[in-house]
Amino acid sequence: MFNAAAIYLIVIVVIAVVCAQAVFFLISAYKEGQKIGMSRAVLNKVITSSAVFSILPSVGILVTMFGLIEFLGIPFSWLRLNVIGSLMYELTAANAAAAEATGSALGADSNITGSVFVTIALVMSIGIILGGLLCAFGLKRYSLILKGGNKKDKPSAADAENGEATEYQSGAGIPQNADLENTQSPSGTENAAPNVKKKKKLNLPELGNVVSTSIFIALCAAYMGGAIGQAFGGFHIDEYTSVVPFIAMLAAIGSMALITKAAKKREWLQSFSLSISMLVGMLSAIPVSLILGAIFA
Repeated sequence: MFNAAAIYLIVIVVIAVVCAQAVFFLISAYKEGQKIGMSRAVLNKVITSSAVFSILPSVGILVTMFGLIEFLGIPFSWLRLNVIGSLMYELTAANAAAAEATGSALGADSNITGSVFVTIALVMSIGIILGGLLCAFGLKRYSLILKGGNKKDKPSAADAENGEATEYQSGAGIPQNADLENTQSPSGTENAAPNVKKKKKLNLPELGNVVSTSIFIALCAAYMGGAIGQAFGGFHIDEYTSVVPFIAMLAAIGSMALITKAAKKREWLQSFSLSISMLVGMLSAIPVSLILGAIFA
């Protein structure tokens, strides 16, 4: 049912459009690079290095896709991990939708019927649309705000380079924040060219970094709290597997710490830190399960 030909057809069409976009932008960027004087050797090296450095970070996404295939079939799992999305979002959305529809998160005992599959698919697909809509209709305005400007700004060339602008009234050419009371005319009377008062700008880029980092830490704390609670919230010998997620978490954390330290001398490792840590955490669960099974089984 989840691997029906009709679903495969829909997914192939969508992924073909995504791949076509990638090829279009690749060709456009290549041509633009040639226009600004970049040699073909340099451009080819950039393409090769980018392709290589994209493979290992994608391993984590591939592993997540294999995890979803067991419950949601090949085509839909393939679709979700090939368009806009993230590892945390896909798993969280799928588990939340499954729990609401069946009473339990995705697992070996999950009863994924046709209606449940549709519910999970809608939650995973519609929930991620908001990010694309915000980028389409609000990204330009948001980028102006981060630079301290306004969409009504008419900055000079020098101001544009420095990311600064002065807000003008529409059609008047007079700053809105001008001090009209303390001005003089050429004859010495008042109402000459206004004195512009600079507005004190809030450092929004730093604020944005703080907010996004805080949200990420909160998500990590939620997942880590679940593993810790499962391990120490009432351990029984017949449920020894409950400590496996906690041990896998420790292995992933240790791996991330080592890679971060090593990346100070080898910066290229930083791009692979997440994927390597995920793999180490998941692979560590195998020997741990075997050892605990031999001890407590």
